[in-house]
Amino acid sequence: MTTPGPNIRADLLAARDLGWDFLRRPGTWLTGAQKLAIAAETRAARTCATCAARKEALSPTWVTDPHERASDLPEAWADVVHRLVTDPSRMTRAAIDGLAAHALGADRLDDAGYVELLGATVFALGLDTADRAAGLPERPLPQPIAGDPSKASPGQLDDVGAWVRVLSTKDSKAATLWAEALRPTNVVRALSLVPAQVPTHLALVGALYLPLRDVPSTRATGRALSRPQIELVASRVSALNECFY
Repeated sequence: MTTPGPNIRADLLAARDLGWDFLRRPGTWLTGAQKLAIAAETRAARTCATCAARKEALSPTWVTDPHERASDLPEAWADVVHRLVTDPSRMTRAAIDGLAAHALGADRLDDAGYVELLGATVFALGLDTADRAAGLPERPLPQPIAGDPSKASPGQLDDVGAWVRVLSTKDSKAATLWAEALRPTNVVRALSLVPAQVPTHLALVGALYLPLRDVPSTRATGRALSRPQIELVASRVSALNECFY
């Protein structure tokens, strides 16, 4: 466990430990080693010359140089991770389809596998960003826990108009997963094609933003910023990241 610093909330440090522990464990479609390799690629993407050139290009497909890599992940997986980190607003359904259409055997990822890759990318990126904001040193990647992915069925799904389906609010797991939400919005449901990662997703959201139960309120409890200040920062960050939600 991390020893809390004098100016860092204990729940942020607890979320940090929870997130990295989740990433090192076998998941539903990915091993712990694969999830940590994804985390390594999120870090490599920040200084990748190919990603920088793509970001400046009129179309990302015009730049075909190899990425500056930090793992032995399949090239298609690493390409998607780098794009999610550095140029997410121009991510395409075709790139996701390519994980299934142009890969064979263990390198192939269907929509559920992509959502787990996406989750690992988002968790690692969010944890590292929070550390930098708090003035903490970059955390060394932990050792993976051995074991096979569970390959558990995601259950009853809904098509809400996104590129991938989400867990249905009518599924038997839904009431437990989203118990604190007055209404599970699509943002909350975004990673639920892999239900096992939802609790970690919500725990990180609760620490880095707000717990679901507090989202409808105009006040923020336990935060140095007021709720309007939180939303101002969130809106500005979303604009800089070209969030198209």
